[in-house]
Amino acid sequence: MTPITLSSNPGSTFTYTNESATLHLKTPDTKSENWSLHASSVWISAVFLGDHIHLLDLDRYHHLPKTRVLELGAGAGLPGILIAKTRDDVQVVLSDYPDEELIDALNQNVAANVSNGSVHVVPYDWTTGDTTPFRALSPDGFDVIIAADTLWNVDLHGAFLQSLESLLRRDTDGPSTPSINLVAGLHTGRWTIQAFLRAVEDRRRFLLHRVVEIRANSGKGTTLEERNWQVEREGEDESGRRAWVVSITIGWK
Repeated sequence: MTPITLSSNPGSTFTYTNESATLHLKTPDTKSENWSLHASSVWISAVFLGDHIHLLDLDRYHHLPKTRVLELGAGAGLPGILIAKTRDDVQVVLSDYPDEELIDALNQNVAANVSNGSVHVVPYDWTTGDTTPFRALSPDGFDVIIAADTLWNVDLHGAFLQSLESLLRRDTDGPSTPSINLVAGLHTGRWTIQAFLRAVEDRRRFLLHRVVEIRANSGKGTTLEERNWQVEREGEDESGRRAWVVSITIGWK
């Protein structure tokens, strides 16, 4: 069965390698009262996003002094740190729940892998709605927001969408329109993803530009096995679902 986590031993080191960089990441832990966050793992969606950074099309922001990238629910910070390590035209902010142990691991991962000061860590609870710490780093919002496996809790979809609305740069003109790029595994079922897609449509602030399923073990690079999103697939069992991730791209209306 396709694994949904590649490291679930808090405090252990997870090594990620592609043709451009090698990262050594501490698998985070949380205080016991925050175990329900499921933050003490490196999830397959984060690895998939690292393998396929090209899906973000960051080159279209080349005319900006710096492309401002925010990763929400960053966990170990794999895709955000990889972007900062392999590009000199970005400013990256990594954010996760304000649990002391979780944020400490995230800061350690930044220090161990990126030395040019292009990455900041911001503790943030989606349910508070207080985006003040982000404004100090990017007053106009972010050009690109990414998140891996942050849709599993239906009760937080509203707070997550409100955070996205508050933090995405609002410019809708020109070649560098801001975008939200989410990758989610299907291990919690298809209806969880569908609930989020409906929530996006109901709020009427965003457009769903792209919703596709991609085989999770697609190799690094540009060759992907894709198919259109379907909320139901006849005969699919858990093993079949776990073999795929959903890639969602969202922008302003």
